Amino acid sequence: MTELYKCAICGGTTQYIDTMKYKTRICMNCIRRISVLYPFEYKSENGSAKAVCSFDEISTEQLKNEFEKAHEYREELIRKYDYKYAVFEVKAAKTIKGGFLQADYLNVYGRPLYGDLHIFDEVCISHAGNTVRAKIDAICDDAHGYAFHEFGAKQIKQAELDGIICTTACEGGAYVLAFKKADFEISPGDIIFK
Repeated sequence: MTELYKCAICGGTTQYIDTMKYKTRICMNCIRRISVLYPFEYKSENGSAKAVCSFDEISTEQLKNEFEKAHEYREELIRKYDYKYAVFEVKAAKTIKGGFLQADYLNVYGRPLYGDLHIFDEVCISHAGNTVRAKIDAICDDAHGYAFHEFGAKQIKQAELDGIICTTACEGGAYVLAFKKADFEISPGDIIFK
């Protein structure tokens, strides 16, 4: 039986919780509302990259007080990016070679600045003043384990078998977007949008 918890911010009951430094349980709805201000960040730790949750060090009271600020900041980003539905900031990219009779996959690592991207979405990639269209073939959470891990044909198949494939890259999280047989260029700092 799943134990239910009371969210320290909204008071709602949920089985989905996040335990912070302050040992406070907060529901995913409240985390989603504030994640635009406190997104996962890529940091170097002992010579390797790691996606780090930036709201772990914030008190519950501070999170409560910043809900309105989060809404205003999200609105500023939406205006900045010309009212796009979602914008993904690229931190790194690499091609994962396919094996025998398997396609290559371009892995794009980063995070949605705002909005959500979904598997099979057709998105626009802005690179060096040019924009190309592509379809997201797979999404993987990049915030667990080591960052910038390979997400090629073999890993996608295993994730599907294990039932852990992501269907959505949510605002503020760290993700790998996989593009099958990609024929476009992409670099850190580029944006993907829809």
